[in-house]
Amino acid sequence: MLTKKMQTKSNRIKDNGKDKKYLQWLGNSGIGCIVCGDTDIELHHITDKSIKGLRRHDRRVVPLCPEHHRGDGGVHHGNVANLSTKDMLFISEQLNQRYEDEA
Repeated sequence: MLTKKMQTKSNRIKDNGKDKKYLQWLGNSGIGCIVCGDTDIELHHITDKSIKGLRRHDRRVVPLCPEHHRGDGGVHHGNVANLSTKDMLFISEQLNQRYEDEA
């Protein structure tokens, strides 16, 4: 169950989880990897089976370089130190707010 602190606006989205305009904006925004700042990014969808209701959604993504996304030191191998689901959700919410402010 999400704690009140973790129940951000992006966690409560009730639609089908698709938002191609947002993904295009984020991919072209110049925002770099949240770990190292590299601007060659891939978008990582934040999911966590231990948090009930946290399913894949295009507004719940963070930019990561290929190494920190899929590489041996990446989130898909559980090797990114100091980068929790809670941290990624917070960053994702900040990116969503920036997108809304620029729209």
